[in-house]
Amino acid sequence: MKEGHHTLHKVTLHVKTDLKDGNPQMWDLIAYHVLCSTYHHAGNEWCICLTHGFVYCLCSFVEVYRLVQWEHGRLSVTNTILSKYKLLNLHERSFIMLLDDPCLYSFLELRRCGVPPQTINAFMREFGVITLKSTTKVVCLESHICGCLNEIAPHIMTIVNSVKVVLDSLSETHFEEIELPFKLLDSSFRTHKGSFACILYVNASDFREVDSADHYRLALNKMVGLQGIAHLIVCTKVRKNADGSIVNLICRLLNEDKQFAATAAGKEELVQQPTSHRSADSVAKQKAIIKRVSIDQIAFAPVAIAAFFTVMGAMEGKSASEIRNSLCDRYPKALVGNYMLWPWSQLINFGLVPLVYQVPFASMVSVFWNMYLSWVNHKREVRKISD
Repeated sequence: MKEGHHTLHKVTLHVKTDLKDGNPQMWDLIAYHVLCSTYHHAGNEWCICLTHGFVYCLCSFVEVYRLVQWEHGRLSVTNTILSKYKLLNLHERSFIMLLDDPCLYSFLELRRCGVPPQTINAFMREFGVITLKSTTKVVCLESHICGCLNEIAPHIMTIVNSVKVVLDSLSETHFEEIELPFKLLDSSFRTHKGSFACILYVNASDFREVDSADHYRLALNKMVGLQGIAHLIVCTKVRKNADGSIVNLICRLLNEDKQFAATAAGKEELVQQPTSHRSADSVAKQKAIIKRVSIDQIAFAPVAIAAFFTVMGAMEGKSASEIRNSLCDRYPKALVGNYMLWPWSQLINFGLVPLVYQVPFASMVSVFWNMYLSWVNHKREVRKISD
């Protein structure tokens, strides 16, 4: 084996061990295996290599130094190869050119790609070091990378799939230099210069021809704000090719007398509508509340009260004529009480109470309403018993 008469992985040297030993490592311990490689001291003279288990036993026996060994499972990540033996095999078969290829996911390659050490440490702290074999999704690592870079790295926007925006209200010679921050809402990062002209470019995914409630960016006939620009723009026309692809967007820069407020959130600006629009929205909201309460009180409340007295009478064992008399006697009074309580309670609930407290508020009012209905339902019986 030492002189190289055997090829790689063909033979191994086992140590004579005791099968009765309680340690499974002592049952069939491999000491040497063939590995034709270059060593620091022996060069190419040695064609054998000590196994890890045998070296560990020798070090423990000689006690040259106190050996401390930590055993833990590999923190495997999906869609990646982390095993050194498998990476070496890929390199030998020319699938990868270098072992420090930035496409790999070892520590050295991640650092070459610009992944900060804080990311790797945070990733390992979250998932821990265990002895079990487990696999973590690669999106978790990418999430840590994005989160760390979001805190320490400056932000420079770029567009992959762009759409041309033409501002027809500006002249072709218009040029304005603007100052943009490297990171929004963080003054510790410096700023850089940008230009504002009649031609802009936006990401294709940021534009929709048909607007929706979950879309906060550019759409046809919709006002949006631009980062670093104290104006609103509105898309008025979409020009397309014969195949339906968008050539450019014709937008109009709104006048400076438009009252608006822009708030930065994340990587985009959410633009609040003008005051006149906000007033219109408030009126529309009030009309919707009144409509909802009216439908509830006109269509559902009378039926629900009649059903209450009918079901209660049936459960008490009353006959049909008794239930009918009970409805004639108690239904009007309960309906008047309903209209004195519920419309105003619902208007307050939908108009003033925050959304998270609307259900508790309605439940609290229902407690008193149920007490009132029970009192109306049993008032006649109590009077008859007292007579």
